[in-house]
Amino acid sequence: MFGMEPKAEKLERQLKQWDIKVDALAEQAGKAGANHHTISGSEFNQLIAELRFKCEAANRMLTEFKAAGNGQWSLFKRDFHTRMHDIEGSYRHLVRQSGRTE
Repeated sequence: MFGMEPKAEKLERQLKQWDIKVDALAEQAGKAGANHHTISGSEFNQLIAELRFKCEAANRMLTEFKAAGNGQWSLFKRDFHTRMHDIEGSYRHLVRQSGRTE
């Protein structure tokens, strides 16, 4: 497992940063109330829930990778990075739709 530990730790840090960003966005919106630019408060909450679900799915994928071992890195890397791009795109879309800042 030595070879994959640094890789897994780096990815865990990235996921934690996304969790922090999502939590901050949700908190920022909660403080501001339902005053969203182009989406309703319920839509915003739904999009936050979907974004959190994507982050949780990426965490599960990382856990599976760590259990599978280093031999799966090339397959895992492509799929994981695709998920991370999806998370980033969803986050940026939500920020734009809500009129919030990153």
